Amino acid sequence: MKLIFTLMAFVISSSLQAQRNVQLTISSAERISYITINGKKHNVHGNDNELNIGSLSAGRYQIKIYAKDRGRGNGRFQTAKIIYQGNVHLRNGYHTDVYVNRFGKAFTDDERIGRNTRFGFGSNGMGLPMISHSGFLSLKSAIKDASFDQTKVAVAKQSLSNNSFSTAQVKEVLELIVFESSKLDLAKSYYENVEDPENYLEVSKVFAFNSSKEELAEFISGF
Repeated sequence: MKLIFTLMAFVISSSLQAQRNVQLTISSAERISYITINGKKHNVHGNDNELNIGSLSAGRYQIKIYAKDRGRGNGRFQTAKIIYQGNVHLRNGYHTDVYVNRFGKAFTDDERIGRNTRFGFGSNGMGLPMISHSGFLSLKSAIKDASFDQTKVAVAKQSLSNNSFSTAQVKEVLELIVFESSKLDLAKSYYENVEDPENYLEVSKVFAFNSSKEELAEFISGF
């Protein structure tokens, strides 16, 4: 009898674990104050401007994103304005990414969580899933929507916590950046998430100055 109860407990535990094999990332072009998911408040701290949640159950969730309203309030009494509200369906075994641009338009993409996936961490593309075609198009659209180079770079860097890229894709992203110094900074950041590092010097073609090409080559050689 004890064995039966032990087996039942194991089956129930395994079933619950499988049902909660869901991960969610929410980010925005605007500075996030906090996010509510099905009414539960989640504060966003630091400069990452994104919320990562793991071990959720599959299903439909209501999301509301709040940003600080600079036009009202003062100091700690500053109010928050809602910049997005909508629903997202989370599938079991998938990592879903929701990004909201500065116009309040949401881009959603999901990727199956692989056995070797390491949530929010990667080096040279190892352990992170390759960004999907739709996800890459959404990323480029979000970068184009940003008005300033600093914002474009911030948007591009947000994708690094969840995805790996090809050298060709990184080159496309860099071509959307205006200033040479911003391109170089971003090129260095993307190198750790690239799937084909042996081809990475190809991105040097987007630089206008030889000094930038030499600095990137020196950076790569350091790895």
